[in-house]
Amino acid sequence: MKKVLMIVGSLRKNSFNMQLARYVEEMLAEKAQVSFMDYAELPFMNQDIEFPAPDSVAKARQAVMDADGILIFTP
Repeated sequence: MKKVLMIVGSLRKNSFNMQLARYVEEMLAEKAQVSFMDYAELPFMNQDIEFPAPDSVAKARQAVMDADGILIFTP
């Protein structure tokens, strides 16, 4: 089964973008394994802490690498 990573451009629990992403998740229920990027803990870009990557950055990178497809829902 294909893996689809959802990236929602709002952290608010019931944002319009999250509602739309959840709707698409339902549409893909039998067709793909859907996961959501948790980026609440990601730091702002800072080359001073780029290497080694913080754990949250490493997890986000791995989630992208593991996905067969990425859907972005943004304001």
